[in-house]
Amino acid sequence: MLASDADVYIRRSIAANPNASARALALLAADSDDAVRSAALANESFDAARLLDAAMIGNAPGTQPAGDAAPVVSPADEIRKLYELLEMGAITQGEFDAAKARLLALL
Repeated sequence: MLASDADVYIRRSIAANPNASARALALLAADSDDAVRSAALANESFDAARLLDAAMIGNAPGTQPAGDAAPVVSPADEIRKLYELLEMGAITQGEFDAAKARLLALL
């Protein structure tokens, strides 16, 4: 996948492409390069709400296992993912708090 290419210029170009897939943008929003992360978060196709919804059901884009197996994800893992999105600036503190409360209610 080009979104995980070793060349930062390729990753930055994909992050800025409005036709990039949700999976690619999710990957690039967590990239180690600041410019790549910024480009992904600024991309008009980046939908933080969709990523948040996917994280809430334990089904982040591109992480669904093959076959009929349901992903086994703990609320703690989901809260950790949400915290990473908060740190990246992809979600607000309020969105994080609301999602965390919903996940803790599942325990």
